[in-house]
Amino acid sequence: MLAVVLAAVAGMMGHRVATVVPPGWQVVSQSVEESSCDPVQRLALATYQLPLMGGSIDSIPRNQALVIVLEDHVNPPSNYDRKPRHIRLRWQRPTQFEGCCGLPTAPGWEVFFRSRGRDLVVQVHAGRNLRPRRRAQIVRILSSIHG
Repeated sequence: MLAVVLAAVAGMMGHRVATVVPPGWQVVSQSVEESSCDPVQRLALATYQLPLMGGSIDSIPRNQALVIVLEDHVNPPSNYDRKPRHIRLRWQRPTQFEGCCGLPTAPGWEVFFRSRGRDLVVQVHAGRNLRPRRRAQIVRILSSIHG
């Protein structure tokens, strides 16, 4: 029941981008990226308290995670594929992000897709020793995102 209520809140806060919010996760009320940039943050979820606005996120605490949903709304519609039914991350191969526009530089994964005509970019950042339960929660979040 709590996940349903939080998913509704996430949808309202996320500019009509919603997802399930598993137990132990929170909708991030502060912007992670600088609002003058594109793509624009539409929703963020975390399992830990983020640093204050303007604080660099160059690492994520052990077994903690951050998921950021961004929307490219300035460029012409892309050729992104529709969101796959099953999203898989290559857990052993995170990439290092450049951190443009204040976005995290912590290692992670990026997924691009179209949802209801919107170009979405989802960044997943995770700390070391991410447990299987947390990984399953991340996959559930990614699978349920809709724009």
